[in-house]
Amino acid sequence: MPDTEKPNQAGPFPATERAEQEPEELALEGKLALVVDDDPDLCEFVRQVLTKAGCRVTSAQDGAAALAAIAREIPDVVLLDIKMPRISGDEVLDVLARIERHPPVIVMTAAKRARDRALRHRNPYYLPKPFDPALLIATVETALEPTG
Repeated sequence: MPDTEKPNQAGPFPATERAEQEPEELALEGKLALVVDDDPDLCEFVRQVLTKAGCRVTSAQDGAAALAAIAREIPDVVLLDIKMPRISGDEVLDVLARIERHPPVIVMTAAKRARDRALRHRNPYYLPKPFDPALLIATVETALEPTG
């Protein structure tokens, strides 16, 4: 068999290794995820994958709607695009960083510079676009693990 490059590797992040394994039991049952992206197709894809894994999912099309959703109910995890209209993902990260006990944030982006800026925040989880369902679930599971 020819040696092929593995797509969507997130670099030195623990979720990459975990995505290569088929989990017997998912840790997403009863969790709430907020998906924030101005691409409705991506939001729907993420919703379908996480719902199948037992997660409740809400979505927002921009940063302003995301902050309003978080004010109504704090999710267990936020999956956040950086480049969005109105309020950007960077601005959402800035607001969340000021909240003492905010949920972990997984930055979803294809832009390397946006990824680098996002990784400077307290929750350095990153999901490169495009991504597959296994890497999505593994990254969410990693972000939800207790930190001690």
